[in-house]
Amino acid sequence: MEKAMNLTYGDLILIEMALVEKMGQLDLSMQCGIYYSELIGKIEYQLQEMRTAGEASAGTDLSADPPRT
Repeated sequence: MEKAMNLTYGDLILIEMALVEKMGQLDLSMQCGIYYSELIGKIEYQLQEMRTAGEASAGTDLSADPPRT
């Protein structure tokens, strides 16, 4: 699948934050509210895919808590 642009992990987080902030002003039962929810879900999916790819290339599990000393 070709991508139109390469968004970084940080880019997606900022976009998600902006959408979540705006979402507070929407009626989630309206079509635009439903679309916002779906779009945030897509962003969350992309973030998870990027995180999983990063963990695989680094050979570490970034989701685990670091060991405490």
